[in-house]
Amino acid sequence: EHPLMLVDLPGYGFAKVPQNIRRRWQFSVKSYLTGRGPSLRVTCVLLDFCVGLTDKDIAFIKELEEHSVPYMIVFTKVDSSTPQSLKQQAATSVDKILSKFPSPRGVLFTSSNEG
Repeated sequence: EHPLMLVDLPGYGFAKVPQNIRRRWQFSVKSYLTGRGPSLRVTCVLLDFCVGLTDKDIAFIKELEEHSVPYMIVFTKVDSSTPQSLKQQAATSVDKILSKFPSPRGVLFTSSNEG
């Protein structure tokens, strides 16, 4: 039996830490993700729906692809968008992701209000 384990790794975006600590995090995260082999079923890449895909996100996802790390995209804070614009924004976001990265295992949209 293989239990499900969720691991929350240090962020690469908004954490306010010195560069030397950020570099150590980056090394640790890369080592963890690329050294797991088949025991790592999927990596959830959390993207802020309001911010969209950033250069840091693109660089991180490229690393995952280069090392054949399975991943899925999870957009957070979808509830901050108006219902009228949500559908269009979601379609645009998915198109943008898939035009750059053909390999995600899925794209999810989450809301703190709706789940």
